[in-house]
Amino acid sequence: MASYSSLAADALVSAHDWGTLTHLMDMGGGNGRLLSAILTEYPHLRGTVLDQSEAVEEATARFTEDGLSDRASAVVGDFFDELPSGADAYLLSAILHDWDDASAQRILRRCTQAAGPVGSVFVAEWVGPDMESLITDMDLRMLAYHGGRERGVPELAELAKSSGLRVISTYSAGALLVMQLAH
Repeated sequence: MASYSSLAADALVSAHDWGTLTHLMDMGGGNGRLLSAILTEYPHLRGTVLDQSEAVEEATARFTEDGLSDRASAVVGDFFDELPSGADAYLLSAILHDWDDASAQRILRRCTQAAGPVGSVFVAEWVGPDMESLITDMDLRMLAYHGGRERGVPELAELAKSSGLRVISTYSAGALLVMQLAH
């Protein structure tokens, strides 16, 4: 995940106007690299990484090192459990491809519950150049490692719909797709 967040940070920062938000929760945000990049670009934005304890320690250290500890935090949590509410957006960056459809739906529903009726869920995943074809070697790795799978725009939209969400918009940053979902 650390190498992914380094590759994705610049693309994600420019893929969407994160300045429309006040508080972004980066689900499974690892060492905080991605959230730190977004917060650096948008100085009014607050953010939180939710991850396992070791990653939370790394993210907290990064936020301190980057001078963001006054508006960035990290909390221990599991996106299969009830999530902290209060953020207006929940970001799942390279998370859903780790999971089968039932597990991915559960994660999306947890984020939707935490976001409440006016919040958004953002899904960021690597996709093929046409936004529909899959990256075959990654698809095989996700299946072998986690039982998950890669999904293009149609599959992600269907997953969102089956989780009670609708697609608000999609943004492309090269091979990175960002999809905004809401009730």
